[in-house]
Amino acid sequence: MKTALLLFGWCSLTVLTIHLDSQNYERTVHKNGMRVHWQYQDSVVAFTMTAPTTGWLAIGFTEGRTLVDMYLLVGRMRLGAPEVREHWTAQPGQYQDLVQQGFPCSLSQVHGIERRRSTELRFTVPVDPLHDKAKPLTRGTPYNLVLAYSMEDDFQHHSIMRAVLKITL
Repeated sequence: MKTALLLFGWCSLTVLTIHLDSQNYERTVHKNGMRVHWQYQDSVVAFTMTAPTTGWLAIGFTEGRTLVDMYLLVGRMRLGAPEVREHWTAQPGQYQDLVQQGFPCSLSQVHGIERRRSTELRFTVPVDPLHDKAKPLTRGTPYNLVLAYSMEDDFQHHSIMRAVLKITL
C-alpha cells in the first residue's frame, strides 16, 4: 500500500510538471528594435509586440518565402485605445481585413500603451484557427515570422522596418 501511494504521488507530480511546462512555454524574438513575445495559455497564444514607433506594428505568419498567403496581425493605438486587426495577404500589397470580409474575429484581450517613442500591444489568438485564412499556432510549428512597423497609424502607410525570422512556435 505504501508503494502504491508513493507511486501514485510520483505519477501525479510528474503529470502536473509536464502540464505546467506546456502551459508556461514562452519565447521572445528581437529584430531591428522590435520585440515579439508569445506565451501559450490553454487554447490561446498571448502575444506582446513592442517597437520604437508610435505608428502601426505587425507580425505575420507564413510558410513560404514570400508574403503570399500570410496571416497578418496589424495593430496600433488609435485615440488612446488599442486596435489590432487580422489580415490575410493575397499577394504583397494586397491585404484583406478578415473581419470586413465576413470572417469572425479571432483576437481577444487586446491591450496597449503608447509612450513618447514606442508602442506595446498585447492580445490573444486561438491556437486552433477559427477560419481558413488564419494559421494554426500549434506549439512546435515552423513559420517565417514577419515583423514590421511604421511611423504612421494608417495601415496603408509603408513600413520603415520589415524583417523575416525563421521560428518554431
